[in-house]
Amino acid sequence: PGAGMRQEVILALLGCEGELIGTREDSDVFQVDPHFPHLTAAERQAINKVVVLGTAVRAITAFLEVDGDPVPTVENPHNGLYWRALKRGLEEHLDEYKDFI
Repeated sequence: PGAGMRQEVILALLGCEGELIGTREDSDVFQVDPHFPHLTAAERQAINKVVVLGTAVRAITAFLEVDGDPVPTVENPHNGLYWRALKRGLEEHLDEYKDFI
């Protein structure tokens, strides 16, 4: 795969869809466009195994975007000290991961 595919893989690993790697209508999992003809079956399989991490990054990012108040309630349990600590810890690890990529 060429430089364009490498850029697509990096974008996918960061949770972003590109022109060649994204999700299909029937799945939230990142994968290479099945109609992209310039990969062998082995290359396609290897890339799909790697870019599935981008699916997790996207889900964690969406989780972190949920707002909460400092005091938990029955209606909105996503609040409070533990919630904020969990979010902060995930943000730190996600930032480390993104810096690595």
